Parts: sequence; structure tokens; C-alpha cells
Amino acid sequence: MYAGIEAAQALIHNVTLYKKTTSYNNVSKTYVASIVSPPIPLDRLNNGNSLLCISTVNTSTINKGVTLNVNYVPELVIRGKTVLEEGETLNLTCQVVAANPMANATWTGTDGPYFSLASNVLGREGTSVSIVATVSANPAPTRLNWKKAGNDTILSTSRILLIENATKEDAGDYILEATRVRQRANNITEDITKNVSVHLEIRYGPASARISPNITMLELDIGSSVPHIVCTADCIPTCDFKWTQHYRNTQRHRSVTANLDLGKATTEVIGDHTCEAYNYIGGQKYSATVTFQLRVQYAPMVQAVSFKQLSNTPFDEIGIIRITAVIRAYPATTAGTWGIKNDRFTNPFKPLTGIPRRVYYSFTHLKCEGEELDMTASFVSVPGPFITWYKQPDIKNYVYYEDFRGNWNTSYYTSRYHVQIVTSSTFGTYMVGAENSKGVSNLMVLVQINRKPNCTGMVLDNSAQSENFEGTNEE
Repeated sequence: MYAGIEAAQALIHNVTLYKKTTSYNNVSKTYVASIVSPPIPLDRLNNGNSLLCISTVNTSTINKGVTLNVNYVPELVIRGKTVLEEGETLNLTCQVVAANPMANATWTGTDGPYFSLASNVLGREGTSVSIVATVSANPAPTRLNWKKAGNDTILSTSRILLIENATKEDAGDYILEATRVRQRANNITEDITKNVSVHLEIRYGPASARISPNITMLELDIGSSVPHIVCTADCIPTCDFKWTQHYRNTQRHRSVTANLDLGKATTEVIGDHTCEAYNYIGGQKYSATVTFQLRVQYAPMVQAVSFKQLSNTPFDEIGIIRITAVIRAYPATTAGTWGIKNDRFTNPFKPLTGIPRRVYYSFTHLKCEGEELDMTASFVSVPGPFITWYKQPDIKNYVYYEDFRGNWNTSYYTSRYHVQIVTSSTFGTYMVGAENSKGVSNLMVLVQINRKPNCTGMVLDNSAQSENFEGTNEE
């Protein structure tokens, strides 16, 4: 290392680097030469030195000198603190201590080591998700810890965080803490910790769909307003929705949003309304449905009337004319009437007749001796039926009856068999039948009376028990 050009020259100017004397005896020559030999090696220390050539002829002396100019590359010295912590200020000086010709110093540089991590990660429910961090530090980190935001549990101590069989509860922000050792003066060390976060989004399809208000069946009067129905579902990405109406064998698309607005209650909106919530993940469709039933009460409407003759046209006076009417109503009509109007008859309506059919029966009663018992059986019949109760196995002699024959004013009849005090002979199977002028119902009502298992007092006599009866429950 040199203190500078001036200092170097001051040291060398007082030193004779080369000296040579050449004598010439043949003075007849007009030109003589003295060659520096061996050559003088030149370096930066010779810069600025002089070489002097002295010639003596007889008593006369002349001289000629030359100053050396040696070019060499600059010599630089960088001074300052080069080991810094992140956030400190870098203060360096670049000094040119030697150069010929003189040079200026300039600074150039490149980005240094960094610490980075992806900002968002996507996963699918039920699969494994890996989050890989890119960590760079000087010196290298001594400790890595993965945690979920809001939880101090350490999930991983490597660059990779693996979440197996991910669920939607695993979604959220995850934090990676990296720690390295910092060297201070006097060999004092301390831990330096930095952290970064990544957001994990778990994609999943709808597990279920819900509607608001929460209904399964809605019954309205015709002309009233149908409430606004909203369908919701928990899913990522956000679900799309579709409303479909099903009625009998027809299907109608009602909405392609979560909202269902049907307006006024009419016969056009009757049926099952199904909301389908769905999304797509990786090209696969995931969906869930919810259904409610909408009923609208309205007066009977005759939709069609058709004739089916059993004799040739024109009809004979003794022939049979069969006329069928399609009547639509809710609730269902309980009776229909036919009338005739011509020159001889003016609206003499006659109620529609039919064989009684069962509409309701009680299943099994559990009783103890001494208690009261009420059993009921109901039939639809026009005209009124004759209802009889039998206790099996005797199906010839009835134990109770009610007579509604001759009644044309109603179509729904209920017979109630009341036993004031239950005895051991009461237990068993009862069969209820009905008949009217049109015929006998082919569907029987079966009522089973059994003794409670925890009855106290009287013990059921084996001789009083009736045999088990397997009956049909088909309509």
C-alpha cells in the first residue's frame, strides 16, 4: 500500500537508479550513441523521475534530460462498516489512492439476499396442502416455526407446512417465524426473528342448503302473497343457485338466483319447489338441495267433462250414460252433485253416490284393566253408511254399530266405540266395516287393544286373550 504519488516520488528522487559512462576514441564519427543497457524496468514508482544524458567533448559538457510518465491502473481503498443488520444505514467511502492518469471512483451494486413467501395458497377440502416458504438470510436461520394466526401451537419446524386431509376449518392465515443469530461487538450474540404470513383458502362444495324462512310446507289461500324465499349455502367458491318447481309430472325452472319470488298464490305455483346450490372445484360439480311444498287453497274447478256410453247413439231410454268430470280443488272435494235441466226438469240435483271407503283408523291402544277406552273409525260414504264393530275371531256378531243410512248431507262419518271399563276380555283385535246402498267397503279398519306391560292389580286371564291378527293396511 502506498501513501500516494508525491510520497513515492520524494523517496526516489534522491536515489540514483542507473549510471553508465561510455568513452569514444574514434572522434572522426559525427554520430555516436549510448544505449541504456540493460533496460530499466518501469513501474509506478518511476513515474515522474528524470533520466539525464551528459556528453563531454574535450572540456565542453552538454546534457539532455527526460521525465518518465508511467501509466498504471487505479488503486482503490474502501473504508467503512461492511457487516450490517437489516434496517441499518450503510456508510462506505471509496478512495483512489494511486492512479495515472488520475481516476474518479463510482459505486455500482446488485440486490442482496431477501426473505419472501407466497401471499396466497389454494387447497381443496379432503386433500393435502403443502405451503413451501422461500427463506434467505445471512447468516442462515437457526430456527423456523409455522403457526396459525391466533394460535401458539407450532405446526412445523421446516420450510414446508403440510396440512393433510384439509377441511374448511384449516382455512386462514399462517405465520412463518425465522430466527437467526446476530453478532454484536465484543462477540455478543442475540436472536433476531422475522415473520411473514400466507393466507390459505380451502375450497369446498355445499354440504347442505337452507331456505329462509325455514319451512317445509306452506299453505296459502288463493290470491294471497307468497313470501319471499331466500336459499343459502356454505361453500367456497361462492355457490350458484337454481330454483325448480315440480308438480305431478311437470317441471318448471323458476329462478337462477338464490331468491324465489312467486308473487300471488295461484294454481300455477302449486307443487314442490327445490333450491339447488352448486359450485365447481377442479372441473367437478358439487351440489346440495332443499325443498319445500307450496299448497294453495282454492274453490273447486271443473276442468273437463266427458261421456262414455255403453249403448249405441242415440241413447236408448233404458241405456246407461256414464259422464266423468275432472274436478280440481284443494282441499279435495268431499262430495259432488249432478243435475239435469231440460223442458221437463229444472235443476233437480241429486248427490253423487259411492261405496264407502276407509279414511282413518286408530292403530294400537295400550290400556290397563279399569281404564276407559275410546276407539274410532272413519269412512267417506255417500249416502251415509251402516258401521259395525266386530271382535275377532267372531266376525259374524257385532259388538257395536252406528247407523247413518239415509243421510245425504255429508260424506265423512266417524264411529266411536266407547268402553266404560276395560276388562281382560276387552283386549284383542277389533274389525270395523261399513256398507251403504251402493255396496260394502272392501277395506276394513283394524284396531288392536293390548295390555300395558306395567299394569298392576288384575292379571290378564289367558282364556280372555284373543289371537293375534295380521291385517292389511292398504288403501
